[in-house]
Amino acid sequence: MPSGLIGSRAIASVREVIGPRLKALLITQHISSTQRALEQNGYVRLATTLIGADALIATLQAMHQS
Repeated sequence: MPSGLIGSRAIASVREVIGPRLKALLITQHISSTQRALEQNGYVRLATTLIGADALIATLQAMHQS
């Protein structure tokens, strides 16, 4: 990601164009309480960079079904 751009800002920027119901998966090294708050609307899921392939696939499938 470009310097100074963080995932939550990128999601917000894309949502300004596409709309607030855009589903997003934010993969990060450390999940902060601010990032946890993003999950409250149900359109953002969080994962750490240690997520395995099976867990990643399961998360993406769950997001697609919801």
